[in-house]
Amino acid sequence: MVNNAGVADRDEFSHVMQHLLALSRLNLAAPMFIVKALLPYLASNGRVINISTSLNHVAAPYQVACIANTAALDSMTTSLASVLAERDATINAVLPGYDERMQSVHRSIGTAPVIAQIVRFLASDDAHLITGQLIDAPAYDGPLNRVSPQCAT
Repeated sequence: MVNNAGVADRDEFSHVMQHLLALSRLNLAAPMFIVKALLPYLASNGRVINISTSLNHVAAPYQVACIANTAALDSMTTSLASVLAERDATINAVLPGYDERMQSVHRSIGTAPVIAQIVRFLASDDAHLITGQLIDAPAYDGPLNRVSPQCAT
């Protein structure tokens, strides 16, 4: 299952509360409910792949609510790894977005083909031992040849 549903806010912090709950329902609650509903049907070698953002690692003052939700989604991803491992299944997150080596966030967003390559790999049998990882898309260069520091552990 690839969780790619989500919406971003782009508001001054003073206006965030107007749509915080709606963002939280889609960006955090929905993936949690989907994984919970999927558990009884998740076969051995099953895969859950969340699409998050690496903007969680930088200051994004106009996306506070979205970033807070995706940071929680990342925490859910790492926390559920042991739960899914009991079923020989994996859960990981792909984090397109910011690459600190670039000057502009917009120039460093992973393209759809790059994101698709990472997701395809994580869904494959070759990724059966990779679980609970947060994979920064801009740092991706083939089947885990170069990954973010949090994936190195």
